[in-house]
Amino acid sequence: MIIDGGYGNNSSFLKELEQKNLKYLGRVAKNRKVIIKVEEAEVEVRLDEIAKTLSSDNTDQIELKLSKNKLVWIKTFKAKIPIYQGFPLFLTLLILILAYN
Repeated sequence: MIIDGGYGNNSSFLKELEQKNLKYLGRVAKNRKVIIKVEEAEVEVRLDEIAKTLSSDNTDQIELKLSKNKLVWIKTFKAKIPIYQGFPLFLTLLILILAYN
């Protein structure tokens, strides 16, 4: 299921999708806080802060074939949305970094 951009930040909507065991793809805001594992600890961090730590060494470069081709770098990782404390919601997130030429 592909969801509209606004629904990616709707926590109750995402929880319903998870409870129905549906696979989905959506957009979340760059200031969305997620919980990631760093060594043995869980740390709450904003997605844009994670993106700032990425380099070309730990991302994959792809070219989007659009009217004007664009290079982007992607990184996938597992994270948990903080609002679901006690609810096992781990997401596979994809950070997409656009290169504006």
